Amino acid sequence: MKQLICTIFLVLAGTALFGKDFSLSAGAGGLLGGSFTRYSISANGIIGSVNQSQKANQFNYGGFAFFDATYGILSISFQNGSSNNDDGGMIYKSWESMLGFSLLGKYPFRLNERLTIFPLLGAEYQLCLAKLRTDHPDYPDDPPYTVRRWNDDDVFYVKDWNSWFVNLGGGLDFKLPKNFFLRGELLYSIRLKTPYEGKFLDGIKKQTSDSNPKLGGLSSGPSIRISAGYSFFNTDIRWRKSKSSKKKAEPVLQVPVRDDPYKQDTAIALAEDEREQVPDIAAADEYDGIAEKSIAAKDRADRERQAAIDAKAPMAVEEQYNRAETIYRQAMTEFNTKNFAAATGNFDRSATLFTAAAQEAELKRNQAEKTIERAKERSAESAAYATYVEQIMEESHE
Repeated sequence: MKQLICTIFLVLAGTALFGKDFSLSAGAGGLLGGSFTRYSISANGIIGSVNQSQKANQFNYGGFAFFDATYGILSISFQNGSSNNDDGGMIYKSWESMLGFSLLGKYPFRLNERLTIFPLLGAEYQLCLAKLRTDHPDYPDDPPYTVRRWNDDDVFYVKDWNSWFVNLGGGLDFKLPKNFFLRGELLYSIRLKTPYEGKFLDGIKKQTSDSNPKLGGLSSGPSIRISAGYSFFNTDIRWRKSKSSKKKAEPVLQVPVRDDPYKQDTAIALAEDEREQVPDIAAADEYDGIAEKSIAAKDRADRERQAAIDAKAPMAVEEQYNRAETIYRQAMTEFNTKNFAAATGNFDRSATLFTAAAQEAELKRNQAEKTIERAKERSAESAAYATYVEQIMEESHE
């Protein structure tokens, strides 16, 4: 068990040193759980033999506090438990109170800005604070919390129920504003051999003179933990609070555009390493909404501008196009300096003017085509008339 704890500690230390994101948080919550014990005892000695089973179903409840260092959770818990026991046909009840210390390794996987899931694996040690057994027919005179005797030399103390557990499971964090979060964990715990069970086997040896009595089975069970926590240190800028509560974060945006002497052809990127996180998720969502509207307005202006460029070449719409282009350049300047509100308005205005320029060019193109068609028709009529006059003149000469 000591080797397991050392291994967990080394893994946590390594991931903390080399992990990209690291945070510290703490919190508290409640737990509900249970354990199911199924043992079989067998011994065959010179002076006797034993072949029986033990069953216990226990319900646990309590509370805990934790300290989280991103890749590991150290927690302390207090819980009470009550169980129904069947000891080889002898039915009785028992109660206990335990103080637990656990160290769990975890590896977080961020699903989105609010949800993070993580697997859990580690160890827990529980100190028995009180043990109460009643209605056991074999020990009617035992004090309810201290001893249970095989004989005058064999005594069971409360500390004999101290236990090691191996815990495995998983959890989920839900991010709240102001660096608070809710956490849910589901664990399955496997209890290792306790001093009580070791003494119990020693007693079986004396009863039967069997030098190697057998104890088989398992004591294990699930638990669910619900807690609330606060992240007070974080190198992940998506969770870190702003240094100034009045200053909002502003992403560095680079805009992809068509071939143009005023801009570069780059991809939209969010320079997270160069910005501070907004104070809470609501402010971040509002800010992202403003930026998205500005980007959408720019995309529309780009489309209409290109349509106007395509239309203006053969047609005389230079004045309308130049006016729209001036407003568009102003919007680009505002956009690249992150003045999104002003940029959105100018993008919309330039898009409207580009649309009008393209429509006017289309109208003039249609008018020109109609004029050409009419000219062709008139030309054809003139040619026919000239032919007719020529025929008359020829007939006159004859």
